[in-house]
Amino acid sequence: MNDVTGAAGRPRLRGVLRVVIVAAVLLALLLVETTSRSGVLWRLTTFTYQVNVLAAVFYAWSLFSARADARPGLRGAVVLYVVVAGLVWNVFLTDQSMGYTPANVLLHVVMPVLALTDWLLVGRSQGDVRWWQPIAWLAYPVAYLGLALAVLNEAGRRAPYYFLDPDSVGTAAVVGNIGLLALGFVGLGYVITALGRASVAARARVPEPVA
Repeated sequence: MNDVTGAAGRPRLRGVLRVVIVAAVLLALLLVETTSRSGVLWRLTTFTYQVNVLAAVFYAWSLFSARADARPGLRGAVVLYVVVAGLVWNVFLTDQSMGYTPANVLLHVVMPVLALTDWLLVGRSQGDVRWWQPIAWLAYPVAYLGLALAVLNEAGRRAPYYFLDPDSVGTAAVVGNIGLLALGFVGLGYVITALGRASVAARARVPEPVA
């Protein structure tokens, strides 16, 4: 009886986790749109909101297509981006924002935990991430950096992040911050990759349930 329950439990866990992930992002967007004066649209210029929307799209896709889980590079990138967004906000930006509002908790605390939980407990594609993919995952942050520096700052908008705003911290500090962020992205990418492989290996040592 326990083996049958375990066999059914894995796909159930996958479905529940991913429905909760999508719901968490949608709820956060709804809360911001209905409870803040500026609404959600301008927040989509931030890395956090962009990557959380990306995560919601990816996990919603995975609910309807097995091809999503067959793309470990894309899946790992989504996890990395959500985790980085949560870490940076919790360490550096809580005083620069509204603090731990319900929407911020959903996007910066709940989402990273859910994404990591899914990465460690669901599927086995995590073990197929190639050695070069954590470096390739820099592509989107670099593209976002171009948006933040070349577009938003020049358009007279407040820079989405003070540590990327030359007027706030100086050009030299921005250059240094970019370097540190790049190292952080790549390093954490390899950590997430290693954790995924270790999780797959650990689960492979557990005998498969027999119905």
